[in-house]
Amino acid sequence: MKKTMKPATRRLVITAAVLVVLAVAAFALLLPGSAQPGETSSVPVSSEAEGIVVISKDRATLDRVTIKNETGEFTIRAATEKDTTTNVFVLDELSHVATSGENLVNAARYAYDVEALLDIGPLAELPGLAEYGLDEPVVTMKAKYNDGSEDFTLLVGDEAASGGNYILAGDHVYTAEIASYVYADKYAFLEATIYNIPIVGNGSDVIDYLSLSGRMMEDELRIEYTGDDKNGPYNALFMPYIITEPHYSGMNTNCIDELVALLPAPSVAGTAWYDPDDAAMEKMGLADPYLVCDFSINGYAHVLKIGDRHELDSAYRYLMVDDSPIVLVMAETAMSALLDLNEMALRDGFVWSPMLKKTNGMTVTYEGEKYDFKLQRTEKEAATSGSAVTYDYTCTLNGAEFEYAKLQKLFSTAITPTVLSLDEVAKESKPVLTITYTYYEGGTNTVQYFAVTEGERRYAAYLDGKFAGLVKEAFVTDIINALPTE
Repeated sequence: MKKTMKPATRRLVITAAVLVVLAVAAFALLLPGSAQPGETSSVPVSSEAEGIVVISKDRATLDRVTIKNETGEFTIRAATEKDTTTNVFVLDELSHVATSGENLVNAARYAYDVEALLDIGPLAELPGLAEYGLDEPVVTMKAKYNDGSEDFTLLVGDEAASGGNYILAGDHVYTAEIASYVYADKYAFLEATIYNIPIVGNGSDVIDYLSLSGRMMEDELRIEYTGDDKNGPYNALFMPYIITEPHYSGMNTNCIDELVALLPAPSVAGTAWYDPDDAAMEKMGLADPYLVCDFSINGYAHVLKIGDRHELDSAYRYLMVDDSPIVLVMAETAMSALLDLNEMALRDGFVWSPMLKKTNGMTVTYEGEKYDFKLQRTEKEAATSGSAVTYDYTCTLNGAEFEYAKLQKLFSTAITPTVLSLDEVAKESKPVLTITYTYYEGGTNTVQYFAVTEGERRYAAYLDGKFAGLVKEAFVTDIINALPTE
């Protein structure tokens, strides 16, 4: 009586330190089920030994082997001079595409080199094929050779309670360890290659720009590198990155570091498809990607299109890169720096936080009164090798001398407000408080705080006329209270 098989168990294939995840219907790799817990086999065992030879031939004698498994049928054949590859074997159906020679050898070897764990015995002396799952084999391999020897057929059946799978070679049943490659979809043999961006790693690597869109994002999110913009307002920031969409803001340093670690060489797990049609793209969530990452690092630009979770293993997602027709598979944990991103996580948290040493003016307007602070700097010590120019600073308020230390205190209070929410609510038509910063390198930024007319006691902050977020009322009150009284 044939054993009841468990649902197909998925194995992960490791080749060249790359985890290959495959799916049913040209997506993933499946293995036959194992015996039920506690189940014992009534199958007789005629012998037990290590290294029972089932077939042993020179690899060069294999002309081709056709593999039929639960994902379909494909042929691995010996490479010829016409094949533009250094691989020993090629995948006949995808001979024009780069494939993993190692993976192909690991699958094809069962056509010329098989050792059994147990010799179960001649089929004529056994209960029948169904007892071993060989009446409906999970894998059928049919090999042809170039040395005139007879064709060879290997059937792979159920998992054996003693380990390995039952196999039928000729008219003999054995158990043998069968590697996952023979259960693989043909697309699993594609070379899982991806771009590799040169990285210096000394802190000088630059994300030139990054744009995130797709179903994951409510609005497009874009960041830009502005360190070379000597005459713009960006150089007032603590770091040379800016969020330009959907709201203008400074950047979180940790996020930049994580993206520079991920984007130059994503850790791809394997391959799942080649040149998918519209239906396949739809099924994998790539027709309307979950996330599109359009970026450039150190002048190298690429586009990642991330689709839905793998249909058999939700720990992985489908991925396409640039215009390549190959669908890759990547673990969600390997792309968490992207999947966990949102605007609040990317922001530095502040409404606007320029550096005082780069600011040559700050004008505060409150209740019709204007506080116009001007800063002057004089060179204290010229720059030397490995050092920067140092300055002495003086300050005026509305043309009169003002203590620089007091301005420092006011400035630190003015840049303190942090964004609590990006929800836009109704507000007053006129700002309660306006702060304009000017910089030695040129450019200005204006921050305005409007009292809201709905919800909690918050102020709506605007940066250069665009909504920047909601802040606590106390932050604005602290700035007002820090203004000079004389």
